Amino acid sequence: MSTTIRVNESVKDILKILAVQEGISMQAILEKALDQYRRKIFFDNLKKCYAEMNLDSEFKKELQEIDDYLNDGPVGNYWKNEEVE
Repeated sequence: MSTTIRVNESVKDILKILAVQEGISMQAILEKALDQYRRKIFFDNLKKCYAEMNLDSEFKKELQEIDDYLNDGPVGNYWKNEEVE
């Protein structure tokens, strides 16, 4: 199923030029562009959320506790795959 969307002439011209350069349809160019834009938004939001979590001192404390446990807990150093004898 296809849907018609309206774009101004300059956008259409850019799509046409890119389609010729890449040897694919204008629709494929638009799909690729939208996919890249969607990914950019996702990772920008992820980065923002991670930055906000890093500002939370309680969250930092919890992460440190987990890290300490995994590194020095009853099963040894988790990251080095060591076991306590």
